Amino acid sequence: MTTNDRCGELTARFCANRRRPAAAPGCSLASFVAVVATALFGGSCSTESKGPGSGSDAAAATSTGAGETGSGEGTGSTVAPSETGDTAHTGVETDTGSEEASATGTADESSSSDTGASESDSATGEPDSSVPEVELTSWLKVFDKDQLYAMALTADGESIVVGGVTPRQDQVDGVILRFDDEGESISQVLVPGTSAVTSIATNTSGDLIVSARGMDDYDGQALVSARTVDGDVIWNAWQALGENDLYLVDSIAVNAQDETWFLGLVLSGSDPTNFSHQAGKLTSDGEPVVMVHQPGFGFTIAAAPSGGAYLSVELLDSDTFESSFLIQHVSSDGDFVWEHELQGLARGIAVVEDGLLVTESHPYGAWSALNKISPEGALDWRAETFEFNALDRVALLADGARVVCGTFGEPDDIERVRVGFFAAGGTLEAIHTFDHVVEPQTEDPIVFCSGLEVGADQRIFATGTLVERDESDERVFTHWLRGFERAARHR
Repeated sequence: MTTNDRCGELTARFCANRRRPAAAPGCSLASFVAVVATALFGGSCSTESKGPGSGSDAAAATSTGAGETGSGEGTGSTVAPSETGDTAHTGVETDTGSEEASATGTADESSSSDTGASESDSATGEPDSSVPEVELTSWLKVFDKDQLYAMALTADGESIVVGGVTPRQDQVDGVILRFDDEGESISQVLVPGTSAVTSIATNTSGDLIVSARGMDDYDGQALVSARTVDGDVIWNAWQALGENDLYLVDSIAVNAQDETWFLGLVLSGSDPTNFSHQAGKLTSDGEPVVMVHQPGFGFTIAAAPSGGAYLSVELLDSDTFESSFLIQHVSSDGDFVWEHELQGLARGIAVVEDGLLVTESHPYGAWSALNKISPEGALDWRAETFEFNALDRVALLADGARVVCGTFGEPDDIERVRVGFFAAGGTLEAIHTFDHVVEPQTEDPIVFCSGLEVGADQRIFATGTLVERDESDERVFTHWLRGFERAARHR
C-alpha cells in the first residue's frame, strides 16, 4: 500500500469520526497532514464522504426527513442477531422489534486473566486465550441513511439520545433522535442551520446540551445549544467560541454546576495545515468564560468534580511533527493543573470517585490498555491487553466493573467491534465480539465504536460505524445502535 493509499484510509477515518487516528506504518504525520488538508479543502471529505468532518458535512443517501425513524418509514431498522451468532440484516426499512441471544463465540466460565501487562502477554503480543468469550443478549438498530456521531442517555437513564446527520431532499440537517431502551423510536428533531450534531450531554435539569456544525464551511460557526429532552431550544450559542476559528466541536461535557466544557478542532488562516484545538467553558446560560488553545489535536473532554475538565490531546512539535499523547487537567479557570503522558491515543475518559479511567490505543494497533489515573494525575494501575487492537470508549457499572468498547481482528482478518468487562482492579474478565452489522464487501473496512453508555438498569448501549469503499472508490458508511446486558455469570 502506498503512502497516499494508507493516508487515504486514515483520512477516511478522520472524515468518518472527526478524530485524527494515530499515524500508521506507511503514513507519517506530515504525510497525513497533507492528505487531510487535501481532503478538507479538495473535496475528499465532501458530500460523498458522508462525515461531519467533511468540507460540506453532508451525508449519503436519502431520508423521509420527517416523522419517527425505525418505524417502516424512517432510517433505522431494529434487527436481532441470529441464533448462529451472525447478525441478521433485513435490507429494508423495517423494525422487527425482536430480541434474541447473540451466540458469538463460546462462553468459558473456568478462567479469567489479569491483563495488567503480564510478562507472558507482553512477550508474545498475542491475545490471552484464557479470557472467556461470553454470550450477550442484545438488540441492534442499523442506519444506512441517518448517520450517528454522538450519544447520551436521558437523566433518568431510560432513553437514548443520539445525534448526527439526516439527508433531506437536496440538503442535510443535523438531527437529534431519541429511542427507548429497546431501540424503539420516540422522536426525531432537526437542528436547522446545521449539517451535523457532533456531541451530546445532559445537565442536572435533564436538558440536553448538544454541539453541531454550521452549514457554512470553515467560517468558525460552531453551535453549542441547550434543549429540552423533546428538542425545544433553551439557548443557542452560535459563535467562533474565542479568538480562533472553531471548525467543529468534537466533545462536550457538563459539570455539576451545569457549565458546559467543549473541545474542538481549529483551522486558522488560509493554510489548511495550520490546525490546532481549543477547549472552553460556557456558563449555564451559554456564555463563554474560559478558553484554552493549543497546537495539535483534541479528542475527548470530561468534566472534573472540581469544576475543571480533563482533556485527551495529541500535541505536535511544529518542527519535527513528533507527537505527545497527554491527559491534561485544567482548573475551572482554565489553568493547567497537571498532565499525564501516555504511550498511545486516548479516546475514552470516564470520571470515577477516585480519579478517572482512560482508554489507550497503540498507534499501530499492537496493544490497547485501560488506565486508572488518580485525581492528582498519578498512574494507579495500567491494564494492557492484546484482546483489542483499539479501545475507543469506557464506562462504569454499578458494581465498580468497567465496560469497554473497541475493535479486534487477527492480522489476516477483518476487524470487528468487541466489548470487554474489566474488574475494579484491572483484570479483563470477559469479552464479546460482535459480528458485522452488514457483510463487508471489501477486505479492509474501517470499524470503530463511537459511543458507550450505561443505563439506570445497568443495560449497556453502544454506537459505532463501519466504513467501506464501493466500486467507484467512494466511501460508504453504515452506522448502528446496540443495546445489551452484561452476562449474568460475570456480574
